[in-house]
This record gives sequence, structure tokens and C-alpha cells, in this order.
Amino acid sequence: MSLFIDDALSAINAQEIKVTFNKELDKTTAEDPDNYTLADASHPADVVLTADKKSVLLSVTAMANTNTYSVDVTGVLAADYAKLAEDYEGATQVFLDQKAPTLVNAEFLKGNLVLTFDEPVAETMSVKVDGVVVADADAGTTSIDPVDASEDLGDYTVTVALPTALQTAGTHTVTVYDAQDTVDTDPNTLSVFTKTFTITTDTVAPAVASVTAYTADTFKVKFSEELTTDTQLSDLITAGKVVIKKGNLTLPTVTAEKDATDKTNTTYKITVAGDTTNPLYGDGETSVALNVSIKGYQDKANLFGKDYSGSVTLTKDAGAPKVLSANLNKVVGKTITVKFDEVIAGADATKVKVYKNGVSLPVAGAAVIDDADDDTLQITITTTDGSDVDTDPDDLTAGTYSVALAAGAVWDADENKNAAVTTSATLDNASKYLTGVAIDNATEPNVISVNFGTEMNDDAKALSNYKLDGVELPAGTTIDFVGSKNVVNIYLPANKYVIDSQAKLSISTSLKAKNGLVVADGAATKAYEEIVDITDNIAPELKSAKFVVADEDATSSSAIELTFSEGLAEQDADADGILDDYTLLVDGVSVSVAGNNAVTVGDKTLVITTAETINTAQKVEVKLVAKGSKNQEINTTDDSALANKVVVGAPVEVSGKVVAPQLP
Repeated sequence: MSLFIDDALSAINAQEIKVTFNKELDKTTAEDPDNYTLADASHPADVVLTADKKSVLLSVTAMANTNTYSVDVTGVLAADYAKLAEDYEGATQVFLDQKAPTLVNAEFLKGNLVLTFDEPVAETMSVKVDGVVVADADAGTTSIDPVDASEDLGDYTVTVALPTALQTAGTHTVTVYDAQDTVDTDPNTLSVFTKTFTITTDTVAPAVASVTAYTADTFKVKFSEELTTDTQLSDLITAGKVVIKKGNLTLPTVTAEKDATDKTNTTYKITVAGDTTNPLYGDGETSVALNVSIKGYQDKANLFGKDYSGSVTLTKDAGAPKVLSANLNKVVGKTITVKFDEVIAGADATKVKVYKNGVSLPVAGAAVIDDADDDTLQITITTTDGSDVDTDPDDLTAGTYSVALAAGAVWDADENKNAAVTTSATLDNASKYLTGVAIDNATEPNVISVNFGTEMNDDAKALSNYKLDGVELPAGTTIDFVGSKNVVNIYLPANKYVIDSQAKLSISTSLKAKNGLVVADGAATKAYEEIVDITDNIAPELKSAKFVVADEDATSSSAIELTFSEGLAEQDADADGILDDYTLLVDGVSVSVAGNNAVTVGDKTLVITTAETINTAQKVEVKLVAKGSKNQEINTTDDSALANKVVVGAPVEVSGKVVAPQLP
């Protein structure tokens, strides 16, 4: 069954996003932050596989209500190393949390009060136990210990140091004040909450719960509870109170360390070794029975455990290292890594061959990666990868590499050597997203240039792939390639915009380049977008004209106020260019314009004057003079960057009066 994301991912609180799959996951790939891409193209700070092994928690920067988020997922493998059926591209979601945190548990552990909430909380709370303040957010003093909130994913506990006087056996009451969740800007607050917890006196001595084989030279000892210190078992070995025997022979080398994988802190790993005279495994032996004796161990209450005497059988590894899965192999830089099913002790580079497209590549070295697992072979290629175009000879380029391991190429600690095997490692494109898309204004006004930097298909000319201020491009917009199929120009319609402005152009993330790369800025939900200039491309029109009079009873005037459809450019008084733009028709007789008032940028009115006084009872029309012999240039323009010239249309009849404005 293929691996896929089973449920829609969701932010379960302000700092954690949960992603659930349909089957158990491989821990290594599931917890790799690079396999998850957030909306801003970053990766989560941490990833943890949950107990059911089907979900992961992603750590993100605390979100505020109405913030949006999304997650793309790639590279995660199932526990059986099956790949995702397809890369997951998460939809954009809105975060909303208006519920205050809840205190779900209180308990006494290791001298501390541990409070468990239903979500992460801030450390700005106050805590009272049996009426005594043990943590005060407002104390401003070191005499009261602060709350210590866990930073582990999925762990919503806070720890408060409990004074010795309050560590008495019995039932205690804890009161929490003003516990806030981690929602950014406006967190939800639990005003006050009370809970009880019980402290009991430890009267139960520790015991050895189990002794189990781990590796060929190591076994695990699990105790019923924590010991006094983490190093107690090592101290007991030094004191001769931990004795490991093979028959009557006491093994000379015994070491102990805490098992970091046991969250209960009760398990230790004990490693043993013989010497040259008496090795752990004799000639021909593949297993060894050991007698285990442990004395003098104590728990946190200093109670001694009963002496333990038991046995464990260790088995020598007889299996050869095997390649786990090609899906776990990686191409990184100029190296290829191959993961095995066990610890490998060494490698022979002469028995390693690498091919790409049938071409043998030079192997410079092969060695075991020295890390916590010691189960990965790293193969180094020094020159080219054989591809046609190799911009960086130190790095391998995208493609599939065949890795042939001859018998004996690697071996484990018991010198078991691998059988001949061929595996592969694949490097996808560094990104499936197109980088470096540039959006800018072209030289021509209201033309937007989009440079994709690579060849596009014809759908790059589809209007539906672009939006302006979040809506479809206006009717009349056209798009075409310019110079090559790498660049398109978007031509906004004429006579559309009445003022100079700006707008945001965004490109659909469903658009793909000819090479298959998605036109998105590093994440499936992050569109390329840019604010561009919009230029006024509508010419002003003369809308009305009125006589300028001293009062409403006046019957004559030598000034006319013109009103336009939009703001005008700045003009001086009595400007020759302006005067030539207009003529008056008084009952059909042409009358020249003698002057005009000064115009401030953005004014929609212009007052023109005549040398003669006009009777307001006559029919008077204002006529704009077209460019020609009587008018060298139309100088009445709007206040836009284009300085659109006034429309020369039909004459406008003067109608109505305006009383006594300041005349030019």
C-alpha cells in the first residue's frame, strides 16, 4: 500500500502542526525537517514522530489568530521504506484558537511539582500550593523560582520547584493563576484553576526488572525505578558490585551507560569484553552465556534493592550487512550515501563502482560515516557526474546513480562481509519550484513584464494565471511573449485607470515552466507577487461650465468656471498655452479667451476670462480647440504621470452661475 497523508494537516496549537499519514513511518525520514516546507519556504525547527508512528508534530513560530499556514511534504518514507505516492502540497489554512489552556494534571515528581496542560503555555504564570506562593510571575525576585515550561514537541508540562516544607506526604492543593497559551499577540488566558495532587512516601525498594541481550557484546538492565544517580551503575562496577562472568571467568572489562532511548531513565546498557587470553567468544563460538550479579543499587529514596543474580545469552553476529532500501540512499554534494541494516566497521573503495547513464564515475573514496548509527557508507566522487551540463564539477547533478558493491565492499564488527549487490540513489531537481521569477513595470506605461528566466508554455499567456490585487485582470488585458518564451508582457487596457496608483500582481502557483518546474516562490502555496505601478490612462473631459458672477442677480459676466472629470496638472495664471485651448461661442459668434486663473495640482476646476462682458441670457458654449493651426498643442492635462490631454469633444453650453470665486 502506498504512503499518503491520511488526514488534512492542522495546527493543533499556536506552535505545533500535526501531519497524519495512513501507515507507520520510517523514523529517520519522518523526523527530517528538510522534508517539510512551510508557507514562507522555511523548514520547521524540529519534527517528532508520535507514539502511534503514523503522525508527526512540526515546530513552528508561534502564530497569531488569523495567521495563515501551509505545509508541503516530500521525502518521507513509510516504515517499510515505501515512498509517498506523490509529494503533498498543503492548502493554505487559517489559524484560530480562542480557547484558554486547561490544567489537566498535577503531580509530584523528583522533588518538583509538574503541571500538565492541554497545550503549550508561557512561563508567565503564578502558582500557589496549600496557600504558599511557589512561583510568582510578578515577584521580580530570585527568592521564588520561576515556572520552567518544557520545550519538547507534544510535551505540555511545566515544572515548579517545590519547597521541602511542602513535600510532605498527603493531598495538596495547587492553584494556578493567569496561565497563557502561546498564541502570538493576544494569547488566551486561564484566569484561575485549582487541582489536587498527592505525595506518598516511597517505601518500595528498587529491583532489577529485566536483563536482555542487545548486541554481540552488550545487554540491557532495566530497573523498576530510577536509581539515585545516572552514574550509579558505573560506580558499582568500579566498586566491584557488578560482576559479569563467563563460566568461572570474571570478565575484565565491563562498562555501563544510561540508555538514552528510555524516557523513564531506568535502563542501562552494559558492554563487556574479554582479553587476548580469554576472549568473549572462543574459537567457533557464536553465542556466550553470561552470569550477571548486581548488588548495592539504590533508588531516589535511598532504598537498597535486593541483590540480583541472573543470566543472559549474547549472540555473535553471523549475518552480513545488507543494503536496507534504495529509497534511503541519498546524493549530497559530491557524495552518495548507502544505508545498511546494521553497524558497518569498514569499507573497501576498490570494490565500489558508481554509474550514471551507463557512464562510470571516478570513486575517490568510500568510508563509514562516523555518527550515532555507524550504518551508512559514504562514497565520494571527485570530478564530473557524466551529465551533459555540469555547472559545478564538485557537486553531482540531478538524476539516478547506480551503485555496484562487489562482495566484501563493506563488513561489520565481526568481519561478516556483504554479498555483491547493486543499489541506486536518486537526486531530484534541487527544487521543483522555479526560482528567480522577476515582475516589474515595462518601459511603456501600464505594461507589466514577467521574466520567468526559462522557457514557458503557451499557458503563460493565459489571463487566468494572473491576478491584480487578488482579482482577475480587467477586461481588455492582453498578454504576449516578448523577445523569447522566457518573458511575457501584460498589457493593461486603455482608458481604464483614472488615477496613478499601485497594485499587486500575483502569478498562479498552478502555472508550470516547460521544464516542469512550478512557478512558486519556494513553496506550493507561495505565489510570486510584486507591487507594480498603475498609470492614469483616462483623458480628462470637460463636464460643465458656469458663469462666474458677483451675486445671483447679476446678468453679465466676464469669467466662466470650467469643471473637469478629474484633477488637472498645475498651471500658471494667464498661460498662453491654456488660452489657446479654448474659444467661446456666444450665439454662434466666436469670442477669444483672455486669461485664466492659476491651477493647483489636483484641482478639477479652471476659470477662464474674456476681454468683453457677456450677457448671461445669451447662449454661450465653451469649445476646446484641437491641435492645429490655431492651437500648436493642447496644454490642459490631468495630473497623472502621463499628463493625459483633455478630450476635444462637442462644445459644452454654459449653464448656471457660481458666485464670486477669486477671479484671475
